[in-house]
Amino acid sequence: MTATVPYPNHLAQERTRAGFDAPERLASLAGIEPSWYAHIEGGDILPTLDELERICAALAGIAPQRLYDAWLANIGADVPRERPNYARFWGDLEDAGHLLVSKEETVWIERNVAPDGAVDVFVNMSCGPQHTPHLILDTVGVLRALGVNFAAGAGRLFCCGTYYRHYKDLKQAERMHAASVARSVAWGASLTAHMCTNCQNTFSMIERRERLLGTQLPANVQMYTLLEQTLRKLGERVPWQREVGAKVLVLRAGGSPVHVEATETCARVLAMIPGVEVVGFVDPEIDRIAGHGNAETIVNDPALSRHDVERRRERLADLFAARGADTMSATHHTGQQWWSRFSSDRLAVRHPISLLADALGCASPDRYQAACKLGDPEAILEQTRPMWSSWGMREERARTLAQAIFDPAYADGPSRCACGGEGGCQEQLISVDVLSGAVRPA
Repeated sequence: MTATVPYPNHLAQERTRAGFDAPERLASLAGIEPSWYAHIEGGDILPTLDELERICAALAGIAPQRLYDAWLANIGADVPRERPNYARFWGDLEDAGHLLVSKEETVWIERNVAPDGAVDVFVNMSCGPQHTPHLILDTVGVLRALGVNFAAGAGRLFCCGTYYRHYKDLKQAERMHAASVARSVAWGASLTAHMCTNCQNTFSMIERRERLLGTQLPANVQMYTLLEQTLRKLGERVPWQREVGAKVLVLRAGGSPVHVEATETCARVLAMIPGVEVVGFVDPEIDRIAGHGNAETIVNDPALSRHDVERRRERLADLFAARGADTMSATHHTGQQWWSRFSSDRLAVRHPISLLADALGCASPDRYQAACKLGDPEAILEQTRPMWSSWGMREERARTLAQAIFDPAYADGPSRCACGGEGGCQEQLISVDVLSGAVRPA
């Protein structure tokens, strides 16, 4: 069996094309020790940004995109962008989670405090999942049910630093990563499981380089890998509580071999859940209709029109039904966030870990999707008041978040009479309890 190359690249082809028959010649011109360069060209490790720039310069200034199909953002070689407000970026994600979950409900670490005791695994819930905090609650519930000795953290304290790397702020990225790893080591963790595939890419990239240099760091795996290994190890001892009826199309995560492997592992985990049938994967026709987005684009980009949302919902439900499916389950958390706007009574949108939590009897209400369906920022503000006020969040801040995230265009229908009366009209209204996640269609 051929071993998988962690970081496939086009270095050998471009080196030969440039007239360097021996890799040592290119390494010498780039000022890189030949045996270290051999690890880079062989795909064992990724170069640093400095090493990559020297290699590109030695190859007559070719673009890094000719050498790597992925990982340029992790290296810091992505197309330069205007530097953002970093504090606002992480603050918006954190506050979005605080809008939907109370301080008392939080079962993960956000501040620099140690867990109660030593742990075997640190679970990095990353930054983006804070937008949909039920995913973090479900993950913690699942790992507890399966008997994993772990601590979970989310937000800037445990960030991989890739966001800094997008803008070539590498020193900040390295400090953030080093601090995160140091906490895991101090807590006794020999393994870090990442919710986000990009986090796994960045942490693993650094881990592999450091191990070659003789420094031992915690191993890094994707969350689905940890779940699959744990479920298989427990076998018949998995404490299943119920069957979950779902015929699933899995939304792939793309971008690197880590993303591909995560998708395949995700599908295997889903197939292990009682009552879940994996029908296949979301295909290009469906993908084109749904489009793509993440927490940033949801907050900052204009919403779709009400007509467009309704059209897409109906078409997506039809296409899923034609493929024998009734549920979309996204490998990556951004898919759950984006597709929540297209769920309907004909098409469920449920994250794989939420389906697993359901079968284990520890699922949390999906307040994010319920708020999407309500689509009334003022009503959402009032219903979630016990949540955001527990963090000391100001009402105007909570209102701004509700308006930015939950646009009326995505509502399932009207939630209040158009006439402003108290029920005298015959208009059919939807009823949504955001905190319980309960939705009654019109």
